[in-house]
Amino acid sequence: MSTRTVQRRPEALGASHQDLVDNVRSSPARSRLSDRARSISDVGVELGYADLKGFYRAFRRWAGMTPGEWRAQHTRRGPRELTGIVVSARACQLLS
Repeated sequence: MSTRTVQRRPEALGASHQDLVDNVRSSPARSRLSDRARSISDVGVELGYADLKGFYRAFRRWAGMTPGEWRAQHTRRGPRELTGIVVSARACQLLS
């Protein structure tokens, strides 16, 4: 089957080839971004993007926000990440 045939068939159903690619990539992107141990650039590479800019553009198209914004809204910070906030709060108490 030719590449053009693969692209044309979804169009007959009212979807574009890009729509299908986006659907295949968007769910794993969100899943991988939920893991704070993975960098955003690593997620982009794992999904087949040649550069970070392309991943950011695609993710913004899917989610209406950048990968970093999505991660901040949809994942909880672990105790290690909150340590600096706790220390800062204690420092403020000591200074007042």
